[in-house]
Amino acid sequence: LKKGGDGAWGDDANSLKISVANWLNEASPCPEPLLSTTDKSGRGFYHNATSQLLCPVDYDWFDVSIQSAICEYHPKFPVTANTYPTFLYGKGQYDAKNPSKGLFKGELLLKAFCCIFTSPSLAEAE
Repeated sequence: LKKGGDGAWGDDANSLKISVANWLNEASPCPEPLLSTTDKSGRGFYHNATSQLLCPVDYDWFDVSIQSAICEYHPKFPVTANTYPTFLYGKGQYDAKNPSKGLFKGELLLKAFCCIFTSPSLAEAE
């Protein structure tokens, strides 16, 4: 039973690796360079499309000094488990007065949920 569960988890993770890259590559504007569907090494804070999504909602990713501080691990701009990334929020919009508003409504998060718990084709249709 555990072996089957582990295999399913691996299938889900691999499917998401490919799907998320495809979803981001199909976005407008298209990311430069395109994300690889087979190699994750250029993702995270190493790619502008994914770094924008991973940036904590408290920070303005479009401020070049903040981008640099995050990428250089500046202590005033931590990225930890206690900071919510932008992709968790619907349309990436965060309300500091009401942090739970829009939380877990992000488009990529909902597509990933559908991909895992229903089917990849349903996630594509959303």
